[in-house]
Amino acid sequence: MNEKETGELLKGEKSEDVRFLVEKVSTALEVLVVTSDVQVDGKKIGTVTMGFSREAIRRETKRIIGMLLGASVGIIVVLAGTIYLMIRRMLCCPQILLYAL
Repeated sequence: MNEKETGELLKGEKSEDVRFLVEKVSTALEVLVVTSDVQVDGKKIGTVTMGFSREAIRRETKRIIGMLLGASVGIIVVLAGTIYLMIRRMLCCPQILLYAL
């Protein structure tokens, strides 16, 4: 969850009730709630509840997709350049190598 958004939302709040504050933030910021059990040696010792802002999920998804696309384009350009140079030196202009020796 974005700390700025949460801070602005809770700025004037004087309540000490954590559940009330969590519910207020959850409804205002469209929070996706995920619950998981905590187990030790097969025994449940508690439950962890995490909240993720839907806006933050969208933003991070777009960022990751952009990074993957950029990396893919970079890899393709490097491979295409390498293949071009190899074909040019080995097939198109092999006599250049004979003069270099």
